[in-house]
Amino acid sequence: MLENTAYTLSATMFELLAHSRDLQKVKNELATVILDKNRVSSYSEVENLSYFNACIQEILRLHSDVLSRMPRVSFEVNIVYNDKRHGTTYVISPGTFTSMSTYITHINSDVFENLYEYRSQR
Repeated sequence: MLENTAYTLSATMFELLAHSRDLQKVKNELATVILDKNRVSSYSEVENLSYFNACIQEILRLHSDVLSRMPRVSFEVNIVYNDKRHGTTYVISPGTFTSMSTYITHINSDVFENLYEYRSQR
């Protein structure tokens, strides 16, 4: 767990330092909730900081530290997957265990344009 946190913090610092405009916007937004430097802000105070959260989401998309497959199962309904590249539809019956890679999802060119580029505005 600590290694995941350290990796994510390192990736965050890397991307924000590499994108000074984003860093300044994040600092400005954080300044609206960090009014007392001797007190740690609560989650409820920072959860609605839209620009800060957009940057974090983009950093997590680009720097996914969990590379193992994530198990998925639908117990009640079919899962229908349309493979656009091959023109094939797959139907997975309820109760069938499948898995997915979050990294592959995060670099899906059907979803993300210039997928290896950091873009906080996504």
